[in-house]
Amino acid sequence: RRAMFATLSQANANVAVAGDANPSCAWASRLYSTDRRTPVSLLVNQAMIANSLMESCDLLGSACGSELTRRIVDAASCLVAAYEQDYDPSVGLYRIPKAIAFRFDGLEAPWNWQMAWARTLALAARQLSRPELRRRADGLVERFLESATLDAPKGALWRYWTPAYYSGWTEDQAVSIHRPKQPPQRPARYDDLGHAGIALEALAEFEERTPPALAESLIRRLSFVLDQTPLPARDLDGSGPTSARWLPGAGWTAWATAELARLYQSRLPGATSNARHLAYAQLYDADAPFDLRLELKRCDFAGSCVTVETWSYGSADQFLSENPIFTVRRKD
Repeated sequence: RRAMFATLSQANANVAVAGDANPSCAWASRLYSTDRRTPVSLLVNQAMIANSLMESCDLLGSACGSELTRRIVDAASCLVAAYEQDYDPSVGLYRIPKAIAFRFDGLEAPWNWQMAWARTLALAARQLSRPELRRRADGLVERFLESATLDAPKGALWRYWTPAYYSGWTEDQAVSIHRPKQPPQRPARYDDLGHAGIALEALAEFEERTPPALAESLIRRLSFVLDQTPLPARDLDGSGPTSARWLPGAGWTAWATAELARLYQSRLPGATSNARHLAYAQLYDADAPFDLRLELKRCDFAGSCVTVETWSYGSADQFLSENPIFTVRRKD
């Protein structure tokens, strides 16, 4: 709850960030702006933060508290209203605002943005009792699935960008300031595993829209990726550089295979991303056998070590209450 209150306190209105690209209830970042100094509040960032707040409050139930619940609901309502202007009804997708300090201004937002926001709309629809938001979310999911190739031999494939990106545009169309024109091009790459996970994290919210054939296709793709461990390639089809950073994390866990669960039973190489931290939590089975052993060793400069003390734990509860490293207590 402290983290959630702190997150809400960092909204633009509270940190003196304003302007057309920065709604008062959003959270701006300078990381992706053209000069790395101008704050911009991109749709996908708002979706990830708002989704975390709404889902966390749902999980806490009554423990979330009336004041925190009210502030989260107000933030969701404000965000939905603020980004309505970016919805393009002619294509049923959201656009990146034109003329903001972002290199892809004016373009249709990529699929991971669209899907993350679809999840925001679905969660807000419940919080605000607004079924029209759920219908909008369903429409975004439908367009994503229509663009994907679900019958590929090794499982589902999709691109990072929506089809309009590859169709191109001319300067006369005045689509974008920073990218005024782009000739039609053949799609060169499938989505990378990290951004694909963002789309899948949202897709899991729409279980009724994931029939068995789709689930089976996603599982086949996950199995194909895991066959490349410990260093999978960057892209869904196995193309691109290989690295531990591309190991599937959150999002993929909704269709976890036994192999993925086994992977998250031990420390992953290079496991530093938020997506993988979340995957550990999502795949943790409180009812599974728990066997943890800690050893304290004293080592000299020559590298010789002697075990000083050991601790063994047969349950997570026992470890949390009796471990020598930290204590967990309620702060009143």
